[in-house]
Amino acid sequence: MERHEEARGWEGRDHLEIIEMGVASWNRFRLENPGVRPELQAAVIRDAQLVKAALRGANLRGADLSGSSLFRANLRKADLAGANLEGVDLFCADLRGANLAGAVLKHAELLEARLDAARLCRADLESAYFRMARLCKADLRGARMRRANLGQADMTGADLRKADCWMADLRSAHLVQADLQQADLMRATLEGADLTEANLEGVRNLAIEQLTTVKTLYKCRLDPAWIEAVQSLAPWLFDEPKPEPEGDPLDASA
Repeated sequence: MERHEEARGWEGRDHLEIIEMGVASWNRFRLENPGVRPELQAAVIRDAQLVKAALRGANLRGADLSGSSLFRANLRKADLAGANLEGVDLFCADLRGANLAGAVLKHAELLEARLDAARLCRADLESAYFRMARLCKADLRGARMRRANLGQADMTGADLRKADCWMADLRSAHLVQADLQQADLMRATLEGADLTEANLEGVRNLAIEQLTTVKTLYKCRLDPAWIEAVQSLAPWLFDEPKPEPEGDPLDASA
């Protein structure tokens, strides 16, 4: 069916019609038309199978992709502002530099996804699964991250100012040089998180029990009252962390 449809050629077809022909046809269209920007603004593409779809740089502003599979899709620098991505499978997807401002990603699967320098300000990330994802220098200002799983995520240099992290799982997350000013960390799990040089000034709803479970607070910026409280209980958290061992230990029989 796809080959019969393609026999008509791409001319005269809108981009929604082409993507509805299936991901093989869509990727062929992208390959044959590298200079064309996909225009899918406000498109309704629910529950679609878009595995490994070539959507780099696509205009998907306000599109409804809820329930779709975008496993390993290329969405690098795509514009997804205000899009509905609720329950979408974005496992290992490439979203580097993508615009997801105000997008809805509730219950989305983003395991090992790449979101370096992505814009997620004011996005709804409730219960999204970001485990082991890369969010280096991502813009998460004012994002709603309630119950989100960010375990082992690399958030180096991320901007989380005023983010709502109620009950977020940040276990072993890399928050080096991250900005968490005025973020709400009520009941967030911070066990093993690396907060080297992070900015926690003005952070809200944080308990001392949460802070004392982190991996390190080396060169972390904290309100003076917090520094005093942590130093009285776990002063070693302000020490320079020891470098991680590289490779396996030498074989004793060698």
